[in-house]
Amino acid sequence: MKRTIIYTRQSTSEKNQPNSKELQTHTCLKMAEQNNWVVHEIMHDEVSARTKSSQERKMLTQLLLEVEAGTVERIIVFKRDRIARRAHEYMEIIKLLKEHEVELCFSAANEPPIMPGMISDFLEYILAGMAQLEGNAIHDRKIQSRKIKARDGFWAGGSPPFGYISQQGVLSIDKQKVSSNLEESTKKEYSKADLVGLLFKGFIELWSVNERLDEILTKMKNHPKAVEWKWKDLNIETLQSRLSNRLYRGQLMQKIEGTFLRTMGAENRERIKSLALIEKETWLQANSMLSKTLSLFPLEEKEVINPLFSGLVYCGLCYRPMETKTKYYSCENTECTRRKFQVQIKTIDQSLKKRILDYWESSLDNNSNNELFQRLKVVIIQKCKEEMEQKKSKLQKAESNLIEAYLNENRKVLTDALRNYEGTLIQWKQECEKYELIQKGLDDLLLLIVGHYQSLSFEKREDVAIKIVGGLAEKVLVFPSKEFSIHLHYNLSQVKGNIIGSE
Repeated sequence: MKRTIIYTRQSTSEKNQPNSKELQTHTCLKMAEQNNWVVHEIMHDEVSARTKSSQERKMLTQLLLEVEAGTVERIIVFKRDRIARRAHEYMEIIKLLKEHEVELCFSAANEPPIMPGMISDFLEYILAGMAQLEGNAIHDRKIQSRKIKARDGFWAGGSPPFGYISQQGVLSIDKQKVSSNLEESTKKEYSKADLVGLLFKGFIELWSVNERLDEILTKMKNHPKAVEWKWKDLNIETLQSRLSNRLYRGQLMQKIEGTFLRTMGAENRERIKSLALIEKETWLQANSMLSKTLSLFPLEEKEVINPLFSGLVYCGLCYRPMETKTKYYSCENTECTRRKFQVQIKTIDQSLKKRILDYWESSLDNNSNNELFQRLKVVIIQKCKEEMEQKKSKLQKAESNLIEAYLNENRKVLTDALRNYEGTLIQWKQECEKYELIQKGLDDLLLLIVGHYQSLSFEKREDVAIKIVGGLAEKVLVFPSKEFSIHLHYNLSQVKGNIIGSE
């Protein structure tokens, strides 16, 4: 039985925004009740559709997978912008829904329904474009608002620095005591503001001109008071960012959209100055030491990992997309998180590259009867047919314009229509000839490709294999048993393999 699903999206965790989760859910359920539809599931994403693509939204990705599987009859959303804020993404989703005959319904009273007929796509693109412009305008207003707050000495968004709390942008010193998990007899409680002072004092006392920053940090972590002063939790990035934060000396500088903004106005600057946790001289001394250490012993640049198969890797336990986090593909499903199921990006990418290359080259060795080659021929012919249909449609339109011009006895329009018809007819004939040639010589063409491929270097052969087989891949299921299964489009058999090495 096909299902009716409600999809909602909320871009922030604010409860008072007009398109809140509760409002969306209520209107969608009301629409379902009025039409006697049984709602089988409600899916919700809490993410910005302007900054995140549709593939980065977990529940939307899951919903579209169910659409492709043919299990969905109807989707109810509040408005178009809940599906996507980017016009091209919205149109891709609309195309997918039409292909699988899934009805898309809008529950907002002022949201026009999808119109039937040939003009439907054009109208949807216009409405999607308006939603995209609205999203950009909202973003611009938020950025301007944040810039004004930053210049007025208010916290403009995100978590405030360690040692401070923010209430509606107004910063204050966090004086709440922090537990140190020590025995009651030996425990002394400190506030986060106290811990900032101890961090600067400890860094200055333990600093040495002959030691790297990680060596100084190790000394801090081995200090007798390291647990009590929360130094055990520090890493290089945290240590560096806290020592260099100007707010601790009473200056507020915030980076918004790539621009650094200082607090403006004497009164605002005095208010920020009163929030200092460190004496100016102490801050300058610590940062002079930090600069000297980094100039003598620069930090190693972080390795930038660009996943080759991002968006294709799925968890083999729950069949959900795995997210890329630093060096890992990780499954965010609660059950899988408990098992700490993640795989190194480098490891799985190398394993997939090797297996894809093996699969492709074994296909080349037996290309005449090979399943992959037979399917490639079907795909190429299908693409040619689609191009022929497009040219045929253009020809029919040109023919219709020609007839209309003839009936209206408009000589100028008739001349233009005739010229257009002749050009379109030539294109149509060329497409037909190309189709016939491809049908007759496809086997020879594939053999020619194979011959050229085998003359390439190893790196280029690997690149070709990844582009062809990777392009056919629908998803890659990865299992905790260090096995993976590549699922290919066009009903091709799965390609199975093992992850090289272990983590």
